[in-house]
Amino acid sequence: MTDHPELATTRRHLGELGVMAAQTERAERQILARAEHMLDDVLAKLDEKRPLALRGDAEAREYQGLVAERGRLERVIAQARKVLAD
Repeated sequence: MTDHPELATTRRHLGELGVMAAQTERAERQILARAEHMLDDVLAKLDEKRPLALRGDAEAREYQGLVAERGRLERVIAQARKVLAD
């Protein structure tokens, strides 16, 4: 029994898609791990800076910047978890 050229091409494409799916999952896991690590750092800095935030404008801006960064990281983490759950 001989394979049709279209069938061989389809099989090759499916193999390539499988490899790409594994690479994408690995990248998402790396993104998730890095974002979680960065979030831990930001949360520690927030704890450190919270008492200083009322002392002046510069401290308040720094604290607000950390709050914004926390929000960005939480969105990245949520998105990575969603992608990995699907």
